[in-house]
Amino acid sequence: MWHLVKFDPIASQNRDAWERLAASGHHYTVPHGDPGRTHEEWRDYIDSRGRLPGFDFHGKRVLALAAGGGWEPVLFAKLGAETTLFDLTPSQIHTVRNLASREGVNLHFVEGDMRDLGPLRDQSFDLVWHAHSLNFIDDAERVFNEVGRVLAPLGIYLVLLMNPYVQALYETWTGSGYLPRQYPWKGPLPWKDNVWRHGQIEVEAPTLDFQHSLETLIGGIVAAGLVVTGLWEVEGDHDPTEEVEPGSDLHVESIFRRDLEIRAQKPPAEFYEILTTG
Repeated sequence: MWHLVKFDPIASQNRDAWERLAASGHHYTVPHGDPGRTHEEWRDYIDSRGRLPGFDFHGKRVLALAAGGGWEPVLFAKLGAETTLFDLTPSQIHTVRNLASREGVNLHFVEGDMRDLGPLRDQSFDLVWHAHSLNFIDDAERVFNEVGRVLAPLGIYLVLLMNPYVQALYETWTGSGYLPRQYPWKGPLPWKDNVWRHGQIEVEAPTLDFQHSLETLIGGIVAAGLVVTGLWEVEGDHDPTEEVEPGSDLHVESIFRRDLEIRAQKPPAEFYEILTTG
């Protein structure tokens, strides 16, 4: 299944950048690690931090949102879920399609912009697992509204994204400390360095990144009809045993936790009836 859409300048630039990253074999665009051979190992790979306690994937309908390139969509299917991968980047979808074929599982594939989940039916998913991608779009609230629409009652939304306070510190080193930029930043963040590095790979791939304030995140999820059931700060990629250069992204991440993880749930219709009737 494919969703043919016309992409706006934000989606087009980020799509091109991720195509370039995928062509380079960058760490963020390929399956990594060994997910193991048992259900327990697959589940631990997917949910190593225990954000989905008691969630049984078997027979559930899972939307892997902006989750191309990784193991997770395939593992959802191996755990018995009817899985749909929705991603902006053809190469990322292609990677997962090949992995699914190799692992002997079937997935549904949709190419599109997360701000428009138009081809997906209302209340058609029990879990929306949103990969680390929300910062590549300008309108988080629009995404949350779409997630709220496609989630079934009691469905769960789990999203991982950049900590907006950490984003406020990147590339703001003065020589003696950090001078945070305006918060929240309006428009794309003004990055000077557009080179993505991992090991021996260095590739220039200028993405348009956006900062979403806590007010926008929590308020937007609630406004979409969901109830927030968890909020966590998550460490980034830095190695605490290694010295890092002051002013570098890794230095910022050695001081503050790089990411946020938010879990929310769509309540049953009776919940809203109670709210409106008192």
